[in-house]
Amino acid sequence: MKVRYYKLNIREIIILVLLLLFMFNGAIINTYPIFAYIDDFAIIAIILATIIKIIKDKGKLRLEKNEKNILLCYILIYMLGILGNISSQFQNNKIAILLDMLSWTKFFIAYICLVNIINPKRVDAYYDYLIKIGKILIIIGVILEILNLFTDIKLVDGYEKYGLKAFSLGGHPAFTSAILAGFTSILLVEPKRNKIWIIFGLLLAAATLRSKAIAYVCLVIYALIFLRKNINIIKILMLGILVIAVGWTQIQYYFLNENATRARALNISLKIATDYFPTGSGFASFGTNMSGKYYSKAYEKYGLSERWGFTEENYSYVSDGGWATIIAQFGYIGTIIFLCMLIFLILSIKDRVYGKNNYIVPYIALIGYVLISSTNETAFSSNYAVFYGILLAIIALKTINKGRKGTSIEKYEEKC
Repeated sequence: MKVRYYKLNIREIIILVLLLLFMFNGAIINTYPIFAYIDDFAIIAIILATIIKIIKDKGKLRLEKNEKNILLCYILIYMLGILGNISSQFQNNKIAILLDMLSWTKFFIAYICLVNIINPKRVDAYYDYLIKIGKILIIIGVILEILNLFTDIKLVDGYEKYGLKAFSLGGHPAFTSAILAGFTSILLVEPKRNKIWIIFGLLLAAATLRSKAIAYVCLVIYALIFLRKNINIIKILMLGILVIAVGWTQIQYYFLNENATRARALNISLKIATDYFPTGSGFASFGTNMSGKYYSKAYEKYGLSERWGFTEENYSYVSDGGWATIIAQFGYIGTIIFLCMLIFLILSIKDRVYGKNNYIVPYIALIGYVLISSTNETAFSSNYAVFYGILLAIIALKTINKGRKGTSIEKYEEKC
């Protein structure tokens, strides 16, 4: 197989530099706090690039029907959120509200913008360089993990499980598991060609010892065996049983134990959604980093302000609620709208890709990780959400390109 090289323009170099910063964001933000906002800068840049393209092309941006539906859902979410802020008065800091509003655009909007503005002729360049970066990351990871297992290099402290030391590229192992899951998902576009890299990517993800990473590994293995070409109800039920079985201990501990922080946050989110029906409590009011940094009055009202990880001085557990955040901030109606957005996203991918290449494992892997993570963190507005939106757009466009060449995944790989 010939190694392909592409001459990159300035915009593409900037995008690749941003991706590198995403990879090691967890390691550098403690030293350089400004990089904690790299994802916010990235989504602003993506939105501005889309606006420039629309102006340049005289408004000829052609969104798919379901992409328009997602944008409509966003309008409804913003209406609910703003009305919720007015109703609850839990958060009155305008900076907090604006930053939280921006954070909720990261995953869906990054995908919609990039899948429409990336030049299809340049997709192979993006894809190939992403693959190279992913492989370099895995090589570095394997070396560090070997040292981590047999020496005391202190990759991260305090996250040991099962008598093993957790693997991390700096910062919380959960961020490392997200980055590894993202690169493994794009490697899955060509599974035969990248078999050994996928195996090591999954092993490193599992080595973070996060339950979500282990569930992701099980999901990918299951998808490669049973979901390569099609999905039906029986396969989905079997997958659901597998994920629940793998995560049952964590489910019991975090969600069925009334004293557990996540169970408490979920119960309170339901109270907030009921008390402030139909809008919820609004942006930056519950379960987000902004609601902790610009301390929300909700925590005092609902008895969380004295709980470890929810205090004004230490709000480290605030954003661990997952769907509890959506339920509280946008209410029951907003939660239904978010579920609709997920359905529209899947339908959008289906409309763009179906018939060109029916190989669906990369989509299952990437979206699957977001859904798994959303059970215990604000995955749709997380610091890796933009990264996942970028990956999803490139996977979709790469698949379309293959379909235009008239080759199936197997035939394509045989040629490589």
